[in-house]
Amino acid sequence: RLERGLPMGESLFRVHPFTVVSLDYIKSQNRRDDFVRACPELVIVDEAHTCTNTGAGRHLRYELLRELARDGERHMVLLTATPH
Repeated sequence: RLERGLPMGESLFRVHPFTVVSLDYIKSQNRRDDFVRACPELVIVDEAHTCTNTGAGRHLRYELLRELARDGERHMVLLTATPH
């Protein structure tokens, strides 16, 4: 809904720098690059166990978090209640 109200070419993540967003929404290539460019210095990932490099459909989540973690200035909190 937020995305629909933006001018053409405007980044959702630049206009709204602090968002709660689904990993499944931002893991696709067309949104991932935009999110990585505008990503804040603190990222909290809930259900982080779904971001491992195993299993069908998880590879994109894993690659996204791996790319975010490359920034040594970024802080990431990975939450899970599932033993992993």
